[in-house]
Amino acid sequence: MADTKPQFTTDYQESQDQHSEFETRGGIDRKASGVSRVAESARLGLTVLALLVGITMLGTAATTLQVYNTTSLTTDFRLSPWPREFDLRPTIALVTCGAIVFVASTISMIAGKIQAVSILYLHYMR
Repeated sequence: MADTKPQFTTDYQESQDQHSEFETRGGIDRKASGVSRVAESARLGLTVLALLVGITMLGTAATTLQVYNTTSLTTDFRLSPWPREFDLRPTIALVTCGAIVFVASTISMIAGKIQAVSILYLHYMR
């Protein structure tokens, strides 16, 4: 009789023989980092777009409000260039919303560049 010893292998050893653990993770991480990079670029692009829209809204509405304030006359004058019941609420709302969008976009861009905030965001998104 030949001296043959039985060989036992575990599933872990068999999986190690087929491919390395580092190769599998590296492939997944590279793919995930590519998706993450695309998502980050899209976020940054939309934030810049919102920032530009906020600046445009703020500038346009503020200029309109300034023209009204400089050309409006008191009730002592009989001929006013503006109606007596002129509604400024939509213009004031545009100035306020433009300022809010500008501030929120600026905070978002700054928070995206701070490493600690980015890590917390990525941690809670998983």
